[in-house]
Amino acid sequence: MANPDSVAGWNLGNPADEAAKVASTVGDMANQVKEKVTQLGRTASQKVDDGRVSTAEALQGSADSLRSAGQSSSETLASAAKTSADKLESTAKYLREHDFESMMKDVEHVVRRNPTRSLVAALAVGFLAGAAIRNRN
Repeated sequence: MANPDSVAGWNLGNPADEAAKVASTVGDMANQVKEKVTQLGRTASQKVDDGRVSTAEALQGSADSLRSAGQSSSETLASAAKTSADKLESTAKYLREHDFESMMKDVEHVVRRNPTRSLVAALAVGFLAGAAIRNRN
């Protein structure tokens, strides 16, 4: 008589034990995926943090150039140049003073306060990114 725990030569064992093995394997794989995602997040965060200082310096340089160019222009153009330079300088200061994690918290706060505007902005950015990618090919 054939062994009831055997099908076509395969020893199936106790179904509860097999289910526990599968659950353990799936749990191990989920932990590995979670660790990898966490590691990728840290790497991305580090790259943003590494680039934010040089970006802040470039923005500061642009602000200084705008101020210089605006001084030799008409009053209206000088005012617009000063306003733009002030905004660039403010952005540069923000980048210098905040790390990636605090910037993400600020973004989350803005999105929670303005969900519709945030959705529209995300759609616009996605559309523009898609158009840029299509144009490159």
